[in-house]
Amino acid sequence: MLPDYPLETTRLLLRPFTTGDLADYAAYRTHPDVNRYLLNKVTTHAAAADLLAAKAARTSLTPDGQALSLAVFWPEANRVVGDVVFKWLSEEHRQGEIGYVFNPEFGGRGLAGEAAGELLRFGFEELGLHRIVAQANPENVPSWRLMERLGMRKEAYHRQNLLVEGEWLDLVTYSVLAREWRDRAKPSARASVLLTFGWYDGPIEGVVVSAAGDACWYFKLVAERFDPDQEDDRLFGLWPVPAADGAVLVGEFAEGADPGPQLWPVHGGAGSAAARAIVEGLLSAEHVTPHLLVREPDFAETGERWEVVPPGRHGDARPRPRLS
Repeated sequence: MLPDYPLETTRLLLRPFTTGDLADYAAYRTHPDVNRYLLNKVTTHAAAADLLAAKAARTSLTPDGQALSLAVFWPEANRVVGDVVFKWLSEEHRQGEIGYVFNPEFGGRGLAGEAAGELLRFGFEELGLHRIVAQANPENVPSWRLMERLGMRKEAYHRQNLLVEGEWLDLVTYSVLAREWRDRAKPSARASVLLTFGWYDGPIEGVVVSAAGDACWYFKLVAERFDPDQEDDRLFGLWPVPAADGAVLVGEFAEGADPGPQLWPVHGGAGSAAARAIVEGLLSAEHVTPHLLVREPDFAETGERWEVVPPGRHGDARPRPRLS
């Protein structure tokens, strides 16, 4: 099968590699942070050129094991910012696999999620697949968090599954079914979907977007209580965000590098000036009563539904917060 190139998203073009992509490709493929979690480590420009030539030859897709490698070109930057791979694992059982590698220079903009989401669309809509998987080293937190943001579920943790340079490595597997992918795209008026968040040894905050994509909130932890005899209680405030500001916050929280203060525009103080100004404006607007999210979110299931309770109806939420 020869896809109709390029595969287009809102901002990106997914297309076969060309020899003219070498400078962009080598810039990130030889980067130590990129090689850290890849089995095929590339440390020289010459090795990058050889690998790019092999990828450039993979322009068509056939069932049962064939892999398709595509460059991710971002016209705004006029750069290849990463690459993605799609494997057609089985035509009979309608199974596929996706993978992605991106330039750290362009992190925090949601580009990897946008490209990987297009691979899922391609697999389910154009190939008619039933199930698509993705795998990662458990220590590669940004990678498996992206899988969760795509609506994939963790289904396996393989201990000491790979022997690499004399060291045994674990592997985690995520998957999504065609019906789950279709359901995730359906609009919902009453529920919201957690898109992304920042938390690491510090405050919890992030962005929630409606399932229909027509509303956005900034959220942060406002109170919590720990009880050894019961589940911990947490209360989150949500502040409505205008569409333009929401796009800035989504980009700020999405796909940060390793978890750290760079994911927290306000509390960590290391985010962009634009994001800090937006959040500080929300928190300082005394006339804005935040919505409340009263259930304890499971951050391992970022595709789950969250109930958003408007101001004045906090008492309607279940379960009720037991905060002291």
